[in-house]
This record gives sequence, C-alpha cells and structure tokens, in this order.
Amino acid sequence: MTFAFLTVLCLLSDTATVPAAVSVLSVPVEGRSLAVSASGDIITLSSKEGSVTMWDHTLTVRRTAGGRGWGNAEFDRPTDVASSFLLNVFVADPLNRRLQQFDRELNFVQSLDARTLQPLEGELRPRAAAVISNGDVYIIDEAERRIVAAGRRGRVEREFGSARDDRARLIDPRDIAASSDDRLFVLDRDRVVVFDQFGSIVTMVPLIPAPWKSLSVSGGIFLVTADDRIQTMSVDGSSPRTFLRALMTGVGSDEVLMDAALSGGAMYVLTDRSLHRCDLR
Repeated sequence: MTFAFLTVLCLLSDTATVPAAVSVLSVPVEGRSLAVSASGDIITLSSKEGSVTMWDHTLTVRRTAGGRGWGNAEFDRPTDVASSFLLNVFVADPLNRRLQQFDRELNFVQSLDARTLQPLEGELRPRAAAVISNGDVYIIDEAERRIVAAGRRGRVEREFGSARDDRARLIDPRDIAASSDDRLFVLDRDRVVVFDQFGSIVTMVPLIPAPWKSLSVSGGIFLVTADDRIQTMSVDGSSPRTFLRALMTGVGSDEVLMDAALSGGAMYVLTDRSLHRCDLR
C-alpha cells in the first residue's frame, strides 16, 4: 500500500486561514461513512461494495467484513457506521430494513429490525445510529423521521422527533452522534439539534445552509460535512471553523467529501474515493 504525503491548508472561517501546514496520509477507499472506536481505530463504510473496514492510525487495514446481499454480515447500500464505548460496531442497512451489530473483531452479533425491536409502532428503516455509554442505541428511522432508542436487550425504551412529537419534531434527520456525556447530536437539515438521552431538547445550533450529510462529535467539538466543506464547532455553537476542499492540497477538486472525525489530534477525512489523515498543528 502506498501512502501519499500531502500538505493541506484549511480555512478557519470565511476570512481567516489556519496558520500551519498539515501532513496527510491518504489511502484509496470508496467511502460513505466514518467512525472512530474507543480504542482509536478508524472504521469506514463502503456503500457500493457493502463492506466495513477497520484501520489503525497509520491507515493500515486491520480487518474487513461484509459484502453485497441480505444475509447476516451482508448489506444493500448501507448508509452509516457507528462504534460504541464497548467497541461494538453498528451498520445502518436501510434497504434491508435493519441495523446490524458486530463485535470489536467485526464478527456478526445480531440484527436490530422491526421484528426484534419491541414494542415498536410502524416500520423501521435505519439511516444512522449512535450509542451512549450504557449501551443504548439511538437509531434514525428514515421511514418515520424519528429517533428510536433501544436498550441492550432489544427493548424499545423510547422514541422521539417524529411528526407526532410536538416537543421535539425533526424535519429531515440525516445523522446522529453521541458525546462522552451522553448527549445526542442530530443533523437535521441546516441545524444540529442536541437532545439528552431521554429525548428532551437541550439546544439547537443553526448551520449555514449547505447540503450537510454527516456529523460526528469528539470531546467538546462537533463536525458536519458537506460535499465541499467540513465545519467544526464547539458543542455550544461557538468557535466555528470551516475547512474548504478547495484549500486542501492533494484532495481532488472532483472528490466528494463524505464524512470526517477527530481522533488523537488528527482529523480523518473520508471522500468518495479516499481516506485522509490530517495531522493538525
């Protein structure tokens, strides 16, 4: 495997530029979603190939799983990957109407679907998922535009955000991530809605209108990604920074940014054809 060492200049805001060059490792991979495990492994999801891959911080493959299909450990254009504190991996597989769980070695554990999750009203089509510290899984259900919270034994503990929820109605939930203090960050079109684990809104952070598609949280910072930019922001909505693809030397102008996450002082950027490590200084 060949690594390309790149120099990247990133934009802090519309008028301020990062005062440092950044070295980047890059490997080819068709990407859809990105997650970082509690042990620091990078996990990428390929929608086209229907596979999930685990990398170490040097972007060396540790293991891979999956394939196209509808059986266990197979996917039909999966949309999101998430990792828990206990190192379990979850893959949203909406066309197969399920969320699949794997262990830390990417061995299949179980499927969470409308049959195994009870009591559940209506159908379930998982688009994205996040896991809090006690192991509860929060699923974006694109069929009902709601969040379904499931306990570790598959019992539905609560749901919120649907059109029937006057307290916390979501418009177009696209991604979800959990912070270390078990707050839930939901990318809902041009805003990030922050919930506590019981489904009550803590705050809402407006975003500059853009085709935002993915979200991650690390420490006190969350990241949202669109085709041509990544925006980072403190969890209270302050200190916004915008990283434009046009200012990332070595990232092709025709590469589509898919997802990003912070880990170990580095920013990992997944595009439709590459995984980059951006060491921030």
